[in-house]
Amino acid sequence: MARQEIPKTSPLNLLAEMPSCGIDASMCTSDGKRRPEQAFGEFVFNFAYGSNIYPPATLLARGKVKFESFELARLRGWRLAFTFRALPPVEPSFGSIEPLDCVDGCCEDGQHACSKTNSHFGVHGKDGCIYGALIKLRREEYHKLWLSEGGALSPTQYDEVVVRCELMDGRVIEALAFRTGAFKYVREDLVPSARYRAIICSGARQLGVPLDYQAALERIPKLPPLPAALLALADPAVRLIFRVETMNSSRLKLARLALTKALILYGMTVHNQRVALLRIASHAAAHHNTVDSSDTSMSRASSLPALVSNVLSAIQLIPLCVTAKLISAGLSFSLSISWIL
Repeated sequence: MARQEIPKTSPLNLLAEMPSCGIDASMCTSDGKRRPEQAFGEFVFNFAYGSNIYPPATLLARGKVKFESFELARLRGWRLAFTFRALPPVEPSFGSIEPLDCVDGCCEDGQHACSKTNSHFGVHGKDGCIYGALIKLRREEYHKLWLSEGGALSPTQYDEVVVRCELMDGRVIEALAFRTGAFKYVREDLVPSARYRAIICSGARQLGVPLDYQAALERIPKLPPLPAALLALADPAVRLIFRVETMNSSRLKLARLALTKALILYGMTVHNQRVALLRIASHAAAHHNTVDSSDTSMSRASSLPALVSNVLSAIQLIPLCVTAKLISAGLSFSLSISWIL
């Protein structure tokens, strides 16, 4: 089976470019949080619900993580969330899990009053569960997986939480799942990239999750990929955001926080503009379906928002690209001076 290609702007590749921070299976994270004891047994169980939902397709690309086995499992009372703010506008969000707040019995009987609000996409099965793969790994292999999820960074990207996974044969196994840490957490689901959503949907089909959960995944909105020219413009800013967020220099702490906020605000502005125009395009396409398909003017109208989105993104990303390169140069100089002083 072909491995999933990871773009050069992915945090996974950016992590690979960074020097090792020296953490080796520490009992605490780099920012002082106590890690669960379940992470240090001979074998560790991990519940994978996002890009690793079908382990053979992705784990080999994540630092060549080897697993012992995997099988279909579910978490009751949780939903798939997109509350991990990643690197907008290239990768706006990654997956997480959040408690499913609903009245007793509303999911079991198929009533979905709880399943979708303005703040999240309502991704769970009719049984009120999120589905994924329960992966069994040796301790050292789980440590590789933890590192690939930003475990050694400060502040940590994901928290390890202990969950009770239900297998299809009725067994219940305690496992670790990755949930968005406070530093990356946003209250509302962010529309993910088409690339990231496709990995989850494809993996879920291969894993064999229930059809109603597959349908819920397919309803997740997605952003089309940025054209190559816009990706090139966004690349310096994405790298700068990642570099600033993972700096450990205490002397530049306030500057780091301010710069991170400014860069993310700018990236989210581009992201939100693309989401708004995507909705306009969707409405235009829906209207097009109600008229004669031979009417090519409607087809042009439905593609106009995408064109406008790309033009506006270019206008916004050009100054961001130049600014990011200037800041990167200045940051390198400041760090050099900091070491001298």
